[in-house]
Amino acid sequence: MQCQLRVLPQAGRELTWWERVLSRARQRGHYIRHVANRLRDDPMLVVGKLRGVLGLAGREVPAETRDSVKSNLGLSPGDSVRIKSREEILATLDEEGRCEGLGYMSSEQDRYCGGTYKVLKRVELFFDERTQKMLKVKNTVLLDKVYCEPELHGDPRIAGCQRMCFLFWKEAWLERVDAEAKGDK
Repeated sequence: MQCQLRVLPQAGRELTWWERVLSRARQRGHYIRHVANRLRDDPMLVVGKLRGVLGLAGREVPAETRDSVKSNLGLSPGDSVRIKSREEILATLDEEGRCEGLGYMSSEQDRYCGGTYKVLKRVELFFDERTQKMLKVKNTVLLDKVYCEPELHGDPRIAGCQRMCFLFWKEAWLERVDAEAKGDK
């Protein structure tokens, strides 16, 4: 049996022209709210965009700061972890918004910051359906009951997606907790 994600497009159908029009209208209607929320949450986005337009260097995190937070906690299934605060996670990201190559989806992952969860499993290999290749990743885990569930009025690029993919978490974004001292979710 092929990977479900590989054949998933065959299970769907293209939207009709009317469904596309309605979808576009819904996205544009939520765009202003989306921009306002992003500006409220991270005003540095505007500064970064302006620097990019003006040809100046983007928001940079000093390499020594990024390198000091990357770690291999050696997490195993069942380990309890606390997701660091948004600010702590942003400090691990490079100028492209990535930690060891993995992007942080602020619109979806922020809601889990500060929460305590159990490690579901380590991720070392995953299949990229876009390139049809198996890829390796380091220091990455999946957390139990932590999914990408975009709201209809959220990020217009993914708004309304009902796929419920697991979110990938770099170990640098997590810290171990004593399962008995904290109430696991």
